[in-house]
Amino acid sequence: MQTEKSQVASGESPTNVSRHLVITVHGIRTFGQWQDRLATLIEKEGVAKIEMRKYHYGYFSAIAFLVPILRWLATRKLRKALLAECAGKNWQRIDIVSHSFGTHMVAWALRSIKPESRPTIHTLILAGSVLKPTFPWGELMPKYVNRVVNECGIGDRVLIFSQLMVLLTGMAGRVGFNATMEGKQFRNRYFNLGHSGYFLAQDGTPQDEFMQTYWLPILTANAPVPHIDERKPLTMLRGAFQVLLKHSEPIKLGVYALIAFVFISWLYTQKHNALVARDLANRRLASANWQVAQDSRDSSSIKSTHYFLRSAEILSSIGDKSDCRDAVLAAQYESALLNHSWVQESPVLGCAFSPDGSRIVSWNSDG
Repeated sequence: MQTEKSQVASGESPTNVSRHLVITVHGIRTFGQWQDRLATLIEKEGVAKIEMRKYHYGYFSAIAFLVPILRWLATRKLRKALLAECAGKNWQRIDIVSHSFGTHMVAWALRSIKPESRPTIHTLILAGSVLKPTFPWGELMPKYVNRVVNECGIGDRVLIFSQLMVLLTGMAGRVGFNATMEGKQFRNRYFNLGHSGYFLAQDGTPQDEFMQTYWLPILTANAPVPHIDERKPLTMLRGAFQVLLKHSEPIKLGVYALIAFVFISWLYTQKHNALVARDLANRRLASANWQVAQDSRDSSSIKSTHYFLRSAEILSSIGDKSDCRDAVLAAQYESALLNHSWVQESPVLGCAFSPDGSRIVSWNSDG
């Protein structure tokens, strides 16, 4: 049988050559240096038929991780990239390795793809997963995902933060997935590691021992996934802590509801205070215009009319109908005095309006 190289050299189409794709996706607050190191490990194995694709989405901060819409946008971009890559060649096997937030993106990207377009994944490795333990794998397995390996770090404190504080996420990378039939196709494996212990030593320096020992046999061949459980027996205290974490979802929702209520109340208070301050300022301005109008009555009816109308306009804007009507009547009075004094020989001494303000009676010195 000819090898792949001899087939290519002879010009033959290597139709029987296995086409194996491995995609890696990193987590938040990192640029995913472990992806390059895993690719190097696979290359050193001498498996030339495996092609590596390292998906990078840039630095994703913890603040961005808290916002569901930003997580959705990142997942949407991965979904597009995943569809494009998987449809580009006739791959015979596709594996995905993801860590932390990468597990969230991969799982939800696969779930959101329409069944007729969804690629078939042979092996999906999740490490330090922020998915909820109740993620519905039954919708993907076994038709679209053949095998899931969930690597759990029993010392993963980052996932406690995810469980307690981040909406729509959980700590499956610490406690495993629930409601799943574990076996050859689905494994929850528990290691005495922290969140990044799969590729970093305790002092933070890079280490490849875990990837080489536990991931290379799964990715470079179809080796079975051994069951590993380094958890210690639960004490009463640790058991109570686990139960509290497991049922913390209502507490998390309550905290976010309280934060939303406080924020909305604060906005309402700010708006109310601003309206009160605006009305107070307008009342002061209306009062100032009224005073100018009163002071101008003896010297200029035109000026007093203008300021009475200005005061009425301001009072109308804040809904003070009573004082606004008084200002309008005062302006009408001044206007009537002014207009009647132009057409009569003797000056108008006074005038009065009907209750509806539509009629006026005036009098002068000749009676």
